[in-house]
Amino acid sequence: MRSERSQSPKNFWQAPYFPALDGLRALSLLLVVAGHTRTQLPIKDYFSGGLGVGIFFVLSGFLITILLLREELARGTVSLGGFYIRRAFRILPPYFLTIAVYLLVGLIPSQHELRVKFLNGLPYFLSLRNEYVPNGLPVAFTHSWSLSVEEKFYFVWPLLFFILLRKLKGRWAIVPITLIPLLISPTSSLPVAYFSLLLGCCAAIALHALRRRQDEVIAWVSRVPLAPVVIIWILSYFASLGGTFRVSFILSTAALLPVLLLRESLLSRVLGSNVCTWVGKRTYSMYLFHALCLVSIEQRLIHPVTNMRFVAVAMLGYLLSLAVASVVYVVLEKPAVSWGRRLARAYAGGGSKPESREAADQTPEYTVALHR
Repeated sequence: MRSERSQSPKNFWQAPYFPALDGLRALSLLLVVAGHTRTQLPIKDYFSGGLGVGIFFVLSGFLITILLLREELARGTVSLGGFYIRRAFRILPPYFLTIAVYLLVGLIPSQHELRVKFLNGLPYFLSLRNEYVPNGLPVAFTHSWSLSVEEKFYFVWPLLFFILLRKLKGRWAIVPITLIPLLISPTSSLPVAYFSLLLGCCAAIALHALRRRQDEVIAWVSRVPLAPVVIIWILSYFASLGGTFRVSFILSTAALLPVLLLRESLLSRVLGSNVCTWVGKRTYSMYLFHALCLVSIEQRLIHPVTNMRFVAVAMLGYLLSLAVASVVYVVLEKPAVSWGRRLARAYAGGGSKPESREAADQTPEYTVALHR
């Protein structure tokens, strides 16, 4: 029997795991780490942590929704309690571990400034109001604001789509709801974040609705040339670097998903390779710890005052974050996810077990954010 990893992207509607999306996470986090490297060099202008975060938001909305839709299809309903338990055990243990590490590092005499900044934001971090830290307040760990955004979204979205809109038989309303954040502000971080999450949800809803026309959809996607799609995605990235056209990159990222998931290509094979997926599974803890890793490198090893040093700091920060995350993943993340799944199944009265370890790991738990 073939493993889930070897399944073709064309089996999207049957596959329990989407390897290429883990690879896309790994690529996105590289943008985040490079974008958060502290330098005034012009080269940094080509790396945007905010756009890397946009990719994660789209993926998070997509994965949450597609997995809940599959649960609804298989069981006739969605266990919201089980969903919230799984999310809490996936997100919160590494998050609070990071807070503890920041507090411990702050005890080092040379890190007095870090300690003061972190304590300024601690009331917000502990209450998951990270995005509401006052702009003028000197705070560390500011990149965690998007985690707070996603936690709120995780709570509201299943209630809205799987309970309220289903009872009102008005699920079509999700389309105008998706546009509301852009009407508020098409360039500010929070509205764009919620638009990105909702756009990922819409992509999942569309693909799920087309499950009865799989052959037609696959045939249509297969006729779309891959190169123009990737080129448009890359060009929209550069067009969005200034922030003005950020929505165009979010839209092109959502359009890229069917290409990655429904057809075999060099891009899907590279992103779905063992190395990329191995890194992708660790991106949540990489995100949580990458700022500390960058500070350590910039203060003690290399100050990024030249282009080569900037590249060296970004790559070392990425690799050090990966090393830290690998330990956290084994020691805390995987056990916590397993506990959460068991509790969720018990809450739901048993339920079906994940089809594979990869299926369990593919849940939409990876979160990345940027400095405001």
